[in-house]
Amino acid sequence: MSQRIDLRYLAGIVDGEGCISLHANHVNPHLNKHPRVVLHFSVSNTCRSLILDIKEQFGGSVYTRLPKKQDFKALPKYCYCWCLGERATVQLLKRLLPFLRVKQRQAKLAIEFQKIKDKYTSSRSGRPLGAPLSEGEYKQRLSLVRQCKLLNRVGGKG
Repeated sequence: MSQRIDLRYLAGIVDGEGCISLHANHVNPHLNKHPRVVLHFSVSNTCRSLILDIKEQFGGSVYTRLPKKQDFKALPKYCYCWCLGERATVQLLKRLLPFLRVKQRQAKLAIEFQKIKDKYTSSRSGRPLGAPLSEGEYKQRLSLVRQCKLLNRVGGKG
C-alpha cells in the first residue's frame, strides 16, 4: 500500500529531482517550416517505491534506465523516471506552484507555454489542426524554450 504524498513534499522532490523543460524537436523540413515545441516533465530517483507511489497518486508513466557506463562503481543502480503528458504536467504544476522554490520559474514558463499552445490549437483559433505555426507563433514558443534552457543550465539561476 502506497503512502499519500503531500503537494509540499512532491514540490520538494520536483525541485530536487525533477526536470521541467521545453524542447524544439526537429521535424521533416519538407512537411513543416518550424520544429515542434514540446513540454517535458519528469522526476528521476533510484528509490523505486517513491516513484511508484507518485505515479499511483498522480498518474503518468514510469520507465527504468541504467546509469551510463562511466557512472558504474560497484553495482549499477537503476534509475526510475516518472513522466506526465503536457496537459497533466500543467495541471500538476499549477497545484505545485505555491510550494516550488527552485523550479518555480520553469513551472511558470511551462504553464505559459501550454496557454499559448492551447490558444493556437483550439478549434476557436481558426487555424486548422496540424497546420504549420506562423512565424509569430513559432518565435513566441522559441523564446520560451530559450528562457527555460537558461534556467536549466548547470549553474543557472533557477
